[in-house]
Formats: sequence, structure tokens, C-alpha cells
Amino acid sequence: MSPRESEIREAVERLGGAVGWLTYYGNSRCVRRMGHEGGLKTTLREGSKIVLEELKNFLAGRRNRGLYVKVLRMSRHGARCGELRDELQVNDKVLAEALSRLLDIRYLRREDSLYVVADPVVGEAITRLRA
Repeated sequence: MSPRESEIREAVERLGGAVGWLTYYGNSRCVRRMGHEGGLKTTLREGSKIVLEELKNFLAGRRNRGLYVKVLRMSRHGARCGELRDELQVNDKVLAEALSRLLDIRYLRREDSLYVVADPVVGEAITRLRA
């Protein structure tokens, strides 16, 4: 198969460039014989199911489960620490711990002074996550 360069660029943009998701997309295209849009939709849908299960396991038994979910939701489009603290009405220590854990498991990343969701597949899973 010889995908168009524009399809490759769009796949990288919409899937965040993560090797695993791009491999999944490539498998959808080559092995499962899907078209470009179908491959992207399938990767986002099935990838978000995988991430959602990982998130549920990560959150299981955590005291501040709702806080983690809210931090993730607010960070989908970028959020500053102060914005998170003020909106969620938590102290610095509690917020710092949640942010640190979410950075450690690579669901969030820091871009300058913003916390943002690490990739679009994680972002898609967050929309399906219940508090």
C-alpha cells in the first residue's frame, strides 16, 4: 500500500504522533484493509477504549478519584496550575500530587506553564470517563 503524504500527516496530527497509535492505524489500513478515515476513527475509538480501561485501573481505590478526572478534563485544552487549584478548590499539596502522578503515567505533559493531555487518544478516553 502507498498512502498519500497528506494521509500520513493527518494521521500523525490526529493521533498525536505516538508510535503505538500510528502502528494501530497502519494495521487498520494494511491488515484490516480500511480506508484512511475508517482507520483513523477505528484507532481513536479502540485506542480510547484501551486508555479508558487503563485509567479506570489507575483510578480504582484512589481517594481523590473525582479530582483526577476533573484535572484531566480541564487539561484537555490546557490549564495552568492556578486555574486548576482555583476551579477545583484544592490545596497546593493535593493538586501537586495529582499532577505529579498524571505526569508520571504520561497522561499529562507540561508545555511551558500549561498542563495538557498527552495525546488525542487519551483526550478521547477522557470524554468517556465518568467522575
